[in-house]
Amino acid sequence: MAMTAEVPRPSVPPPVREEPDSRRFQIPDLDRHAQWFMPRFRKAYPHLNERQAISFLRAIVYSNEFLFLFQEDGVALAQAMGAAALDASAVIWERFVWVKDPNDKEQVENASYFYKEFARWGQRQNIPILHVEEGMTDVPRALIRERIGVVHTTEQRYVELKG
Repeated sequence: MAMTAEVPRPSVPPPVREEPDSRRFQIPDLDRHAQWFMPRFRKAYPHLNERQAISFLRAIVYSNEFLFLFQEDGVALAQAMGAAALDASAVIWERFVWVKDPNDKEQVENASYFYKEFARWGQRQNIPILHVEEGMTDVPRALIRERIGVVHTTEQRYVELKG
């Protein structure tokens, strides 16, 4: 009985996931998306009343210091700031990455692409550091790492000043 050799099948790479459409906020987009994220924004920043919160968001929409993005079911905000008062270099701070439903895996995965946008923004400005997970995010570290690489940790020291 003759044995036939099994012909190796070419491996099929997994389908490449297309990046979701992330766009920079414009004033009209605030009206459309604010209805779901404004309650969360107000809870995160309770010192701002509704009028102050809306004014702040409208003010940063066209600011080069901020990258304020949205997707169909997500919003993200990052801020570029000087690293120190006398240092000319800047760093980027993630302020928040939120989705309508944090339990929806597809929304969370889509939101993870905001980090790629933050990284691209920083690279175009030659900013060497993007601080993540210090703000408020619905994206787990594993997904952030998948999008932009290793997430390093540092230790901060501070003194709480009470009046």
